[in-house]
Amino acid sequence: MSQPDLSEDDKRDSMLMLHESSDRLLNTITNYMDISLITSGSLSVHKKDFIPGTILRRIYENSKSICSNKHLELSLEIQEQKENISVNSDPEIFHKIISHLLNNAIKFTEKGRISIGYNILKGEVEFYVKDTGIGIGKESIEHIFKRFIKEDRGPSKVTEGSGLGLSIALGMSEVIDGKIRVESEVGVGSCFFLTIPVKEDVKTSSSGIPEPDFRKVITGSLILVAEDDETNYYYLNALLTRETGAIVLHASNGREAIELFKANPGINLILMDIKMPEIDGLEATRQIKLLNKEVPVIAITAYAMSGDEDKVIAAGCDGYLSKPINKRSLLEKIKEFIRIG
Repeated sequence: MSQPDLSEDDKRDSMLMLHESSDRLLNTITNYMDISLITSGSLSVHKKDFIPGTILRRIYENSKSICSNKHLELSLEIQEQKENISVNSDPEIFHKIISHLLNNAIKFTEKGRISIGYNILKGEVEFYVKDTGIGIGKESIEHIFKRFIKEDRGPSKVTEGSGLGLSIALGMSEVIDGKIRVESEVGVGSCFFLTIPVKEDVKTSSSGIPEPDFRKVITGSLILVAEDDETNYYYLNALLTRETGAIVLHASNGREAIELFKANPGINLILMDIKMPEIDGLEATRQIKLLNKEVPVIAITAYAMSGDEDKVIAAGCDGYLSKPINKRSLLEKIKEFIRIG
């Protein structure tokens, strides 16, 4: 990509390959760590009320370009009156389950369409991912949720992946008291269902008030980024400055984060890396919360690989993001804590 004689098309193709290969590597590492947490019984569950339609829409938006590149139609099927229903479960685990089911559908669908949505049933909400892919043979359905198992597509059809996606989805559904089932026909397609129980009537959350422009509200807000890695800080600073218009303060360790907070009591939000020298992010958060328990702190953590999520929450962090940081995820998390409207 750095060669001066490369055309713009060559550079664009090289960039696409770089992104695809990086994503594949990260997904493989994350899958191995997730299956390890499930197998050892160490996967943490943090249930709270959330709107699943919002997460489905996020997954849909993130997957549109992938489907478009494969000439697949991707549709989000949510009835307007059900768009703002709220359920009580773990939103991060829910996001991973649906993502694995959708990735599986994309992988095994060569033409046609894929749809995601949900239905409200008695005592549960049933989510689905439906495709017009190759389908699954009856003799294979009972095996597809086993680890490292892939449907045999013949010698000319080699699929990517570790064969862990469906086993991870099944294991995660069990820890949130959910169930996964599949209906499939070879040559017609498959539909995977995830059901989540609800203990009471499904709630509807809708204020009816349009959300104000995010950038206009956040422009000028003070955001403290505590990050000792210069590359990570460079990325976060560039992203925040360009996308939010906020004023960014930088601390390179936990001690600096505490001192900067004391010197700038008007800080609206803190992005706190957990692994830092002198004072780590957890202790820095505890000390900052003693000064002002209302200031929101979002932990930047690799908890998915270390199982440290419980420590992050116990230290007083209000939310967390896993590395590598995705722009959309970061902005949506910021929206949760810098109040708009």
